[in-house]
Amino acid sequence: MKKNIQLQVLPHQAADEMLLKTLIAEASSVATGDITGFTIDKKSIDARGKTVKINLALQAFINEPFQI
Repeated sequence: MKKNIQLQVLPHQAADEMLLKTLIAEASSVATGDITGFTIDKKSIDARGKTVKINLALQAFINEPFQI
């Protein structure tokens, strides 16, 4: 199943692929092992506050073969 997910993370978290998989699994209410892969469709920077955040629009592949 393909699922579109929006995440807002810190810059060091956006660079960590395993952490992103964990966050996707939490947002989708599935196990981390069920995430076969993901693609980043859109990435933007939110620097309005003191803490800079990265907005990610992802397409996650859950229990199906990962396709680029």
